[in-house]
Amino acid sequence: ASGYSIVNSLSKAGEIADHILEGLGKEDGSRATQAWESLWSSESRRKMAFYQFGAEMISKMPLETLREFMRTFYALPAPLWKGFLSHRLSSPMLIPLAVMMFFLGNNDLKKALVSELASPAGIKMYQAATAPLHTAEGQAPAAEAVSRQTPPQEPLKEVFRREQLGMGARMPSGFVDDS
Repeated sequence: ASGYSIVNSLSKAGEIADHILEGLGKEDGSRATQAWESLWSSESRRKMAFYQFGAEMISKMPLETLREFMRTFYALPAPLWKGFLSHRLSSPMLIPLAVMMFFLGNNDLKKALVSELASPAGIKMYQAATAPLHTAEGQAPAAEAVSRQTPPQEPLKEVFRREQLGMGARMPSGFVDDS
């Protein structure tokens, strides 16, 4: 987890604790429902699916494409990238963010963005985005819309190691072979 996701989780702690406390007084078996919905509302599920999509995509990128991704991301208007990193950007605003990333990025980044749409993370993102259209309000969506049983991507240590091995003698400064 990043510092951003930890801060986001901590910011919800008070509200979730209130829902849990309120649920303790109930005897109808719905004790956790309000806390769960507070934590995983439709909005939260859509945003998490988008974040998982992005994390999986950047974990697969070659180093140069990853650099282009970062250059393009921080070239976006500050309210977009700051809102994304702080989890304050609403899910509808993720669409202009993605479209701008596509149009501002080079062809390698465009290819990575489009090809990732057909990945399992891309499918989960689509399912989470369209879940409100397929479920009644207040009803939990299908569990597969956001799955946290396994990490959405391989560990970054492995990604960077693969990049180091692929670059061979062309390894830039700052990359150290620790084997």
